[in-house]
Amino acid sequence: MNARTRTLMVLATGVSLLLAACQSTNTDAIAPRDIEHELFLMGSAPPPSPTFTWSHAGPVEILGVGMGNWHGATQNPAEVVIGDLDSAIAVRVQVAVKYGRLADPTSALFVEFRNRDGDLLESVAWADSKTAVTGDFFEATFALRGPHAVSLPDGILRAEVVGGEIVTSGGEPFSTPRSFVAFVLRDDLTPSVTSKGATPYADVYHHDVQEFVQSHVETMTFDPAAEPRPLRVDFAMSELDGDDRVIDVIVRVDGVAVYDVRWSQPNRGEGLVIDGVSTTLPAGATDVEIELFSPDPTPGPEGDSVWLAGVNASVTEGERGVQGCTPGYWRNHSTAANGNQADAWIPTGFTGDQRFGDPLVFDHLITISSGGKGQPVQIDDPTLLEAVVAAGGGTSALARHAVAALLNAAHPDVNAYYTVEEVVQMVQDALDGVGPLDIEDTKDLFAQANELGCPL
Repeated sequence: MNARTRTLMVLATGVSLLLAACQSTNTDAIAPRDIEHELFLMGSAPPPSPTFTWSHAGPVEILGVGMGNWHGATQNPAEVVIGDLDSAIAVRVQVAVKYGRLADPTSALFVEFRNRDGDLLESVAWADSKTAVTGDFFEATFALRGPHAVSLPDGILRAEVVGGEIVTSGGEPFSTPRSFVAFVLRDDLTPSVTSKGATPYADVYHHDVQEFVQSHVETMTFDPAAEPRPLRVDFAMSELDGDDRVIDVIVRVDGVAVYDVRWSQPNRGEGLVIDGVSTTLPAGATDVEIELFSPDPTPGPEGDSVWLAGVNASVTEGERGVQGCTPGYWRNHSTAANGNQADAWIPTGFTGDQRFGDPLVFDHLITISSGGKGQPVQIDDPTLLEAVVAAGGGTSALARHAVAALLNAAHPDVNAYYTVEEVVQMVQDALDGVGPLDIEDTKDLFAQANELGCPL
């Protein structure tokens, strides 16, 4: 790998579709209800529901801290620290609270999420529409980018359980908080990563024999690929009760167990376990499954509860391409350009007379300079050919290198660094001022990719 390629791999943030789908599933609904991408990024949490799932073009990091143990000791408030905020898109937060079936559902039990400076980001009340008898999740979603991004100085995010009736059974305060977990959705990396995950509203518990739930399974499904791919599965598990509870955590890939660990005291004294396994998703395989299984239906006289707070599976896709042709090449190899050489544009599906702002191209109107050092002419809504020969810096330089990157990505004989979708998204983000890369940064990335070496 040469120095230029290494530089690209360090700088590129990979801005294909940032969040392919977010979905909330309600047991009372006939079918799952889709959550719009914009709703997630705005930080508008979905209504109380059993499961929040995602399919994300990028990595997802699980952070967390235990807030209470079976003795009733608490760490309240608790905090997590989100590193590298520049690559973070949004965060899904969750607090598990043990309130007990005797707790008054009308009492003022809620969770406050705040930043380092104490600014209130959201106050989440106890959700009486949820049906668990032994605990509850208090959840919220915060945008970390864009016009609705919350302020997180030093990346610090705090959670505090406030109010509520404390009910004691067997010496245990039932409203003691148990855990605080954050699921951080990040920009795509190089090589690219695809993540699937969920924060399920589900537990494995025993209270009365007729209410015993012995296992819970979550399945993440990926698109098949012709080659094996690296796979990482991470999960967070929170214990609500103090009785000993034996829990088997099993991760299966295409039906084969790749992780099988028995936790005899999964969270005692801490309130949270975060663990995972690195393995391989075989060629053609699609399903990654995690199961919490309780082999013992009678853990203690008062029952017990262990929660799957969340799970994420991330597949690393193929390496980036290492070829690219410069704007000068594409200028000189268009039948409409000076030189009138063979038209290399034909296999790309794009033509020189298409507009830069065409909805099927970049879908953004721009103005460029043309005419060299003499008396440059300003061109509004340029064609792709006019854009690839644009003169000067700023938007003109971005347009010049963006068109070359687009043609590289679309040409079947160029093993380009970026995909067509990534080039379009990066241009749109740069022009809109969204994300960590401005016009100059984006132009520089395209320029380096376009100079990797032209195979044509």
